[in-house]
Amino acid sequence: MPKLGYKQTEEHKEKSRKAPLGTVWSVESRNKLSNALKGNQNGKGQKMSEENKKKLLLANLGKKRSEETRRKLSEAHKGIIYSPESILKRSLAITGEKNSRWKGGEAKYMARKRERLAGRPKAEICEVCGSGSKIVYDHDHATGKFRGWICQHCNATLGFARDNVEVLYKLINYLNQSRGLVVLNQELLTVQQPNITT
Repeated sequence: MPKLGYKQTEEHKEKSRKAPLGTVWSVESRNKLSNALKGNQNGKGQKMSEENKKKLLLANLGKKRSEETRRKLSEAHKGIIYSPESILKRSLAITGEKNSRWKGGEAKYMARKRERLAGRPKAEICEVCGSGSKIVYDHDHATGKFRGWICQHCNATLGFARDNVEVLYKLINYLNQSRGLVVLNQELLTVQQPNITT
């Protein structure tokens, strides 16, 4: 049985078919077969040192491969079964700031960018309801202007109401009616918006 991650050669498949069950392979035969499966014919190929790997990586960095070379590489890698260990190793290879899932990377960059756009640091509590849950950057979707730092629940409420004040009044009245409270008069609550010139 070949090791995971290596293709069986046609020669090996043929030997396996011809060999009777229970055949004991000599150490030399096993080594030859093992080296052939690893791509090290006659044991000539050896593992690269870390230094040589880095040199090779730097030599190939930014190199443009021809369409034919890319096709050959693609064909060579077809059918390879990667072991769970190699898959784990690949997933852990990109660590720290270079990893796109790193929490201190793009997330912190975007937070700083939003604070610059807002002209003030991110608040610790929601400016609408006063809760300390996840605070988000709220902006007017029509103009793109920053409105304030509010919790994601208040932000979602504004989004579901489509930033429409009339819908929000109707929601308030709906809640008040269901609780037997006084229905608000929309005209009394209307605040004159200041004329802002940009």
